Amino acid sequence: MLAIGNPLTLDFTVTAGIVSAKGRKAQGLLNPNGQNPYAITDYIQTDAAINPGNSGGPLLNIRGEVIGINSAIASGTGRYEGYGFAIPITLAKQVMDDLVKYGKVRRAVVGVVLGEVSPADAKAARLSQVGGALVGDFNPPKDSPAERAGILIGDVIVTADGKPVDQVSTLQRIIRGHKPGDVVDLEVIRYGEKKDFKVKLAEPPTDTKVAANDEENSAPVRPTASTGRQNDKLGITVDAIPADFLQESRLQQQYRSGLYVSAVSGRGPAFRSLFQSDIILKEMAPSQRDIHTAEDLQAAVAPLKSGDVVQFKVCANPDPRVGSCPTRIVTIQVQ
Repeated sequence: MLAIGNPLTLDFTVTAGIVSAKGRKAQGLLNPNGQNPYAITDYIQTDAAINPGNSGGPLLNIRGEVIGINSAIASGTGRYEGYGFAIPITLAKQVMDDLVKYGKVRRAVVGVVLGEVSPADAKAARLSQVGGALVGDFNPPKDSPAERAGILIGDVIVTADGKPVDQVSTLQRIIRGHKPGDVVDLEVIRYGEKKDFKVKLAEPPTDTKVAANDEENSAPVRPTASTGRQNDKLGITVDAIPADFLQESRLQQQYRSGLYVSAVSGRGPAFRSLFQSDIILKEMAPSQRDIHTAEDLQAAVAPLKSGDVVQFKVCANPDPRVGSCPTRIVTIQVQ
């Protein structure tokens, strides 16, 4: 494996290595806030030395064929530490062809925000093995292609075009072989039940975020009585959503009835799954119920025994410009 570029102003430098992994994510590198639902999740990882100046250069196999375009490194110093990432040449060629033919990149999207399936997610969804792509939200939030087709948040996509989906990057690779307007067959597992959908792919929505001035967001914020209830099974403290949080986030009405996470114990099951200021909206599994109060949350976890899993729909990091709140699926195994 060879990488060619001009690292550190050294023209026409060639370095050698191996392919360390395929289908690698790199959101922390090229998508620092982790909130771009269309970020590439299909990088080629290599240990060929890549430094500033290599980006845009080719990554070649031993036959001299270009297999990727060098794009990023993972490093604490800004210099090579053994972890380089390249965009697959199939994706680069598709972008080039689109630019030549249409003058822009035409990406086909399912209209979902996806997450990898953890062992706990697989247990909650009653999958026979760990794998697939977990639907955590829709994009756009309303009337996305997937939502129109009947897919629901919490579904796990396991095949696309009849091909198995073992992780998010695999699904992305299959979908990028299509154009907007194509229809793709998706098979999902919905809490143990297999379902098939035909999804008409669309182009990514245009970013039209503007400051929100609608009536529901500009209404006066009234102080909310504090509950401050600790949930020992999850290791979190929950409360009504604070008035100052509502004011700062301009949270839309549909998210205001959830339960606010005010603290997360470093020793509890929810550590690194839930975070302070998350808003729990709904229990997805093993039951289906909206979560408005500490009592609702307690009712959801009370029947659970050690080793059982519970899955929630959670709202996090609201955008104060529009008051929308990206949702995700959180699965927690009770200790």
